[in-house]
Amino acid sequence: AHQNLDPGLPVHTMRQLTTELHHSPPIDTLPNELLLEIFRFCVGQSLDYITPVYLGTFEIDFEGGCHDEWPRIDVAQLISLTHVCARWRFLLLDCPKFWTCIDGHNIAQFIAFVQRSKSLPLSLAVCYEDAELTREKQGSEVVVYRQDAVALVSPLLARIERLDIVVEDYPPTWIFQEYPPLLEVFNFCVHEGEIKFTSETPLLFNTQVLPLTALAISGLSGPDLPLNELPNLTHLYLSMCSFDDVPPENILSLLSRTPNLEVFHFDCVSVSVPEA
Repeated sequence: AHQNLDPGLPVHTMRQLTTELHHSPPIDTLPNELLLEIFRFCVGQSLDYITPVYLGTFEIDFEGGCHDEWPRIDVAQLISLTHVCARWRFLLLDCPKFWTCIDGHNIAQFIAFVQRSKSLPLSLAVCYEDAELTREKQGSEVVVYRQDAVALVSPLLARIERLDIVVEDYPPTWIFQEYPPLLEVFNFCVHEGEIKFTSETPLLFNTQVLPLTALAISGLSGPDLPLNELPNLTHLYLSMCSFDDVPPENILSLLSRTPNLEVFHFDCVSVSVPEA
């Protein structure tokens, strides 16, 4: 370090500079842009949750909505990085891309991630068991109410790119009524009830053409299947809530509306073939 200092500097100045050089970690000299690239590498596994590579290897991570097997998005590394120093924390909090993938097991954390992600597309994994009791003082009384992650999804539909969701009994109304314009992957499971497409609700998200690339629905009740056009769909998983009869023409009709399908899995279905 002494070789890089001007020999004409006062001795006390040289000592001070030498001490600072010895005590400043080399990483502190890196520009912000390079630090952010290092952070992306450190937390890459959770950020890869929405990359095209992951979409191309789409898998169902649960059977029947079993909460013990419900996948969690690992954000421990990201949270740890924000606790290293003030500079790192500022950089991470100021970069919304790091906060776009979150599950609902911690409601306060879920809300914080959504706020930090600003207006970027989101990837969410929520389950009906993701809930907390919240206490709020109203006048002289304390009101206790249940806040659950599934209820927080609806206001975010316009921003969701991927959604993995398990509901307890019956699907929320937005499944048949509201269109999430950015949604690419939809992984939906009913734990104890059913989701049923009828003449009154024949379409998923009440939209004829859906740009989904991967779709999984567990808990279907036959005989009807969704009537959406799915031109970009490559992966499709359907599971009935019981061994319902589904006419072959309904299955063929669905497949005819998925021209780019690569993987198709149909579980717990009984196909009635008409006699010749």
